[in-house]
Amino acid sequence: MSFYSNRTLSGQVSKDASRHPIEQLINLVVDGHMEELESGGSYVDIIYRLIERIIERSDHTTITW
Repeated sequence: MSFYSNRTLSGQVSKDASRHPIEQLINLVVDGHMEELESGGSYVDIIYRLIERIIERSDHTTITW
């Protein structure tokens, strides 16, 4: 995920390459097992921030869902 902290590199990621980690992160939240952990709420917040970073730093002119 540190790849997405570099704006230049993250803007060059293809739609399919961005889609896979977003889907996996969303599945972690939807699964519901994260909230069963002692710090589950914190993990969910971190996952939401990662998803937000991926979307914000992607090239919005080339990504279509």
